[in-house]
This record gives sequence, structure tokens and C-alpha cells, in this order.
Amino acid sequence: MKDLEEYFKKEEIEKRYKIIVPEDSEITHIGDIHGAFDLIKDIEITKPNQILIFHGDYIDRGNGSRKVLEKVLGLKRKFPDQVFLIEGNHEMHLRRYCGSLKYPKLAGEG
Repeated sequence: MKDLEEYFKKEEIEKRYKIIVPEDSEITHIGDIHGAFDLIKDIEITKPNQILIFHGDYIDRGNGSRKVLEKVLGLKRKFPDQVFLIEGNHEMHLRRYCGSLKYPKLAGEG
């Protein structure tokens, strides 16, 4: 119980979730893509002061959910200090589903 109390202390939460960006940053918020890859296919980081914040719900109705995930995660890997990913309810459900599988298949496996 003590660990939970420590985890949820206001100061600790602020350390984990607070994003400090320079004053001259250009911030772009992108959310609710829902698998529509065409909406984000051309998004790139082109300036050192550019920040991208993705607000979740990357997957769902569109047929490009996998491409959306690859693009968003690729940007995060390439620009870890400029791209921020927030989990939406669709990703939460996918993560829970994958965690419940005993032996989930890897990409490319039949």
C-alpha cells in the first residue's frame, strides 16, 4: 500500500507526466486518427523546435491502423525528445487484449 501511495503522490506524477518544452517550440497536437493513415502519412519533424503530441486512438475504423502505428512509433524512435505519445482507449483495449493472449503471434508469423 505504501508503494501505491508513493506512486500517486502529486510530485511524483508531475515528474512522470510533465513535459517541459522550450518557449520557442512549435507544438502540433494530433488525435483520433482511427487508422486513417492518409491523415498522417506526410507528417515529419523538420525543425529542431518542433514538437508533435499524438493524443491516442491511433487504431480503429480505418484500414491503415498498422501503418499508423508504424508511422507514429517510427517518429517516436527517430525523435524521442520531440514526439510524445498518449495512449487512447483503443490502444488500451489492444494492449489488454494482447496481454491476455498466452502466446501472441509475432508479425509475419502464420
